[in-house]
Amino acid sequence: VSQSRYGNTGTVNGASLANDRFNNAQRCYYFSSGNGIVVPNSPILAPNQGTVSFWVKSDNWATAGGLTDFIAKDNYYDRQWTFQVFGNASVRVAVFTETGLGYGDSTFTLPTSQWIHLVQVWNSTNITAYANGVKIIEAPASGSVVAGNSPLYIGQINYSALEKWIDDIRIYNRALNAQEVLQLFYKNEGQNPDLDSNADGIKNAVATSIGYNPLLILS
Repeated sequence: VSQSRYGNTGTVNGASLANDRFNNAQRCYYFSSGNGIVVPNSPILAPNQGTVSFWVKSDNWATAGGLTDFIAKDNYYDRQWTFQVFGNASVRVAVFTETGLGYGDSTFTLPTSQWIHLVQVWNSTNITAYANGVKIIEAPASGSVVAGNSPLYIGQINYSALEKWIDDIRIYNRALNAQEVLQLFYKNEGQNPDLDSNADGIKNAVATSIGYNPLLILS
């Protein structure tokens, strides 16, 4: 399920294909109770500076209960980074470094039944999160990411009953700056990935990925 040239291919465990935010058939994944996608461990998926980007939608965030993973390299033993949602629709981003846990919680809450673009960035100093290109979290997170052997989990493999749709997941091995995050939001919000908007022979989904060289793309 990866389009990256790095070969980070995941295994689908119960998640099903669904219409994406442009209503393209079978172009995103729908996650319900206890299912998800697992990408085998690879050191390049936990860079010391990195960015995680994806689109998500849910009709009922309250079913998340306490904390539910959107995407995480964290099996609760080898913990490296997580992007999570609370039952009140606020989000948490976290990175586990050699100096300890760096995390932040948002006061912003996710809308219901609407696609929203979320981004997590860590740069060896801070961890930051954005929603539709707007910064919603910034917290200290100094040091290098700790070593670990956890797979990458998309959705939630264990107890969560949260139903959600996730589209266009991208992981980058550098910390995108605020302008790049905004550009990523506008590029993906306004252009159908199945089309070639500027008639250069390259579909929008591929064109977006060329500029920032992601380690993993799922769309």
